[in-house]
Amino acid sequence: MTHSVNPRLAAAQARRPFANGTEAGAWIDKWCNHCVHDHAFRVGSGPGCELIGNATLVDFPTGDNPWPEAWLPEPDDGTFAMPSRLACRKFQPCKPCGGDPAGKERARRIDAVATYWDQLEDPEIALQAEERFMQEIAKRCGVKEN
Repeated sequence: MTHSVNPRLAAAQARRPFANGTEAGAWIDKWCNHCVHDHAFRVGSGPGCELIGNATLVDFPTGDNPWPEAWLPEPDDGTFAMPSRLACRKFQPCKPCGGDPAGKERARRIDAVATYWDQLEDPEIALQAEERFMQEIAKRCGVKEN
């Protein structure tokens, strides 16, 4: 079960969010260890973020639990690689744990990824976004426009 009418996002959400425990652990270290929603679990005073449990402890092929709606796959724009291939819309810095070392950069990336997928709900905007994306990739790769 997916939450999006966007076919590209729905296809991404149909897969398991992590290929294995190592990938999941790396993502959790980068995101959850700095988030207030998982603080109680990290300090041993209560349950952790329900999104992690749902995403890592379910059988996705049977559809027992959906991909967490708050998790958005990052566009393959070459900017990020594992472990930051998902952005979590519910992320909130955990002040008792020292806040967020990524700070404003993480907030900007969450906003950019959410905007990317939200815009793709409209086919015309999707085409424009795809063109901008391809131009950015070409620019980063040093390809000059004709």
